Amino acid sequence: MLPLLLQDAPQGDASPFASLFPMVLILVLFFFMIIRPQQKQRKAEEKTRNELAKGDRVVTSSGVIARVSSVKPNEVVLDLDGSARMTVLKSAITQRLDPESEADKK
Repeated sequence: MLPLLLQDAPQGDASPFASLFPMVLILVLFFFMIIRPQQKQRKAEEKTRNELAKGDRVVTSSGVIARVSSVKPNEVVLDLDGSARMTVLKSAITQRLDPESEADKK
């Protein structure tokens, strides 16, 4: 039994591609499950920021809900229920609220 344990493993001609296949598969899965969805979300947020118009209700990254008073190239002036105005960067706008849902609340 001892001579069997001391023998070397049989030497086969393993393809270098066979050892790279699992790594390539992991990288492809990583791309489609993590990177691609983040890219889509970032593009959708950028599109929303570029389409802002006067009168839109938006939510900022700090949680402030306000109506857009005016839009500048890199800034947005928000009207806080007529009592105050606030200027924020466009990048601080996280989402635009749906006007149909606002009508249902009133």
